[in-house]
Amino acid sequence: MKAYHGTAVLKFDDDTTGNAASGALVTVRVNSSQALASIFDVDDVAVANPLTTDSNGNYSFKANDDIYDIIISEGTPNEVKLVKVEVAEASGISSEFATVEEMVNSTTVFQTGLILNVGDAVFIVQNEVSTIQLAGGQYVKTGGALVLMSWLAIDGSTDPTADIERLLNAGFNVKLPVGTIGQQGTSLSVPSGRVVLGSGAPRYDDTVATGWDDFGTLVNFAVSLTDSKSCTLGNFSIDSTGDGVRGYNKSCGNHYIYRVNTKAVTHGHIYALFLTAAEKEGSADPLNNVVGNIVVEDCEHWGGANGFITKHDRVTFIRCRAHDCTTQGMACAADNINGAQVFHTARFNRFIDCEAIRCFISFKNYSRDEFSADGVGGVNTNGVIPSYDTQFINCNTIGTTVYPFMVGDDPGTATTTRALLIPELVKIRDLPYSLENPGFIRIEAVNKCLISGCEFGAGNNVRSIAGFTSGLIIDESNTVISTSTGDEVSDIVVNDNATTIKLHKWCPNQRVLIQNTVDTTINSTTDAVENHKYNFVIDDSYTRLFIFGGQGYLGQDVEVRAALRNTAWSAIETVGTERSSIPADLGSIGASVSIDLLANRSDYFTMTTTTNVGGVSVANITSFQNGDILTFEMDTFVSDKLIGGWSSSFLFSSAAPSQIFAGETLQLRFKKIQRAAVHRFIEISRFSYTTP
Repeated sequence: MKAYHGTAVLKFDDDTTGNAASGALVTVRVNSSQALASIFDVDDVAVANPLTTDSNGNYSFKANDDIYDIIISEGTPNEVKLVKVEVAEASGISSEFATVEEMVNSTTVFQTGLILNVGDAVFIVQNEVSTIQLAGGQYVKTGGALVLMSWLAIDGSTDPTADIERLLNAGFNVKLPVGTIGQQGTSLSVPSGRVVLGSGAPRYDDTVATGWDDFGTLVNFAVSLTDSKSCTLGNFSIDSTGDGVRGYNKSCGNHYIYRVNTKAVTHGHIYALFLTAAEKEGSADPLNNVVGNIVVEDCEHWGGANGFITKHDRVTFIRCRAHDCTTQGMACAADNINGAQVFHTARFNRFIDCEAIRCFISFKNYSRDEFSADGVGGVNTNGVIPSYDTQFINCNTIGTTVYPFMVGDDPGTATTTRALLIPELVKIRDLPYSLENPGFIRIEAVNKCLISGCEFGAGNNVRSIAGFTSGLIIDESNTVISTSTGDEVSDIVVNDNATTIKLHKWCPNQRVLIQNTVDTTINSTTDAVENHKYNFVIDDSYTRLFIFGGQGYLGQDVEVRAALRNTAWSAIETVGTERSSIPADLGSIGASVSIDLLANRSDYFTMTTTTNVGGVSVANITSFQNGDILTFEMDTFVSDKLIGGWSSSFLFSSAAPSQIFAGETLQLRFKKIQRAAVHRFIEISRFSYTTP
């Protein structure tokens, strides 16, 4: 309760009192309800409301801490209203307690801004706290007062975890002071709804004598969120001989963790489910028994086996960095390593803008049945649910020892007691190019994997293991920014002069570079990926590419962009396939005429007959595109020559030409028309002229 002092003034001076509103009524109302407030004099004696100003217009009262409206001359033409006046002890010492227990057990309502003296410690109330009464007459603080634990030893000489937990369990949130706090081998358990903050998060630096270079809060104990919900950790670092931060079981979730750096022997951050078989199968809703929904943001980890690990559902790591991990920097895993019927499901996990530096494996997604003897891709004897919908978005690696990104387990880790299962629905997006990433993305096993928006180059590629990968899509949003030697990113080079080519890779717009050395007609393919686009490039003068339903291509630098759809090739776009309109002289023809339109790169043919022509035909008519124009000229100098006939490839507007007159040239022009599978040249013009 606080006293309020005010003065009322007149709009117009009075001859006797001047501008002082002497004897004016002052009404005090609670702002939220407009009810008359209970008011007191400065000696805490109740007084009437409204009260009356003195001869100088002054007034004063005390009231409980609240927001009030103060109204002078209410209901009159001279009414003046002061709205939302806070009457509260905004600062100062609200209470003094000899011990923390005395404060915890008090019935005092601590409000925002108050300072509490507890023995030699000072608590600053940063969020309003109220109390609720429990059975037995005990009171527990609620609402989240932030206790600055300034009395803690900051040289690591004592174990304060019991004191911190006592405050947390009493409903307080805690802020740890600057310094080194706690001892190795201990652990702090944080109950649901509580906040633990530090005064800065140091970074580890092995060139510094202390190992930690920045000013802030360093704790030597692990922090456990097991079985807790809706906790916040932030702005401190952990140096632990075990885990740094761990959160276990289905009741763990809805946590927010930011700037909690770790140096730990086993895991920097680990979140795992531990579902029983009954819990795993207890509902049609796959998330029925799982809280999850954990966000870890702007945290770093150094050393030990593992950095940031999720075996839980809906865990998101944002802008986290792992340094020098001997097993894996960041991983999402579904397994039963803690018992044949103890399950970690690992669904809907995200790694966003994260980085792994000098780790054995930087990023990994895998699934295992630890108690099956079925090997790689084997039978899931115990019913482990493989990981589902894992995403790596804009993540980077530096100095990786083995694999920057790995999906599925290395088959070499299969044992007589371990089955390596196949993760499902993995998305790898927007990975930046790096020369330090040999074997960039290694896919041992996956069912449905999308690689999108990534940059590939030399030593930076995708490699997959045949037999355990299905539904791999490397879409057109990826880019190849330099020559690559990777299995799935490099060119497919065809130089064996074979009629069938093998297509076994998944690079975006995969380039198939054809470099045969003898005349070769390619008429089939093997191992092509459905709906994946390939760029066939003829880099020789020998190859005839004839895989498109009879449509053929040939010629140096001809490029055909195509896709396999429903087991049939479809040409999408062609480059460099234009035919020359410069007449191609077939020379002297002595019998029947047959022109190979695939072997000849012209659309204009000339010839001289030396005998009667037995017939005229074309080969590989499908090498002409629909609508292309073919020009055909025949002449003779000796005598009239007969034309025995024309193949069914030609359709004429009138009777087909049957002879060529001596000294004249017969010119015919045709247009290529395709209807379904029928290809024809339709006559569009015919005339004769005297041969020059």
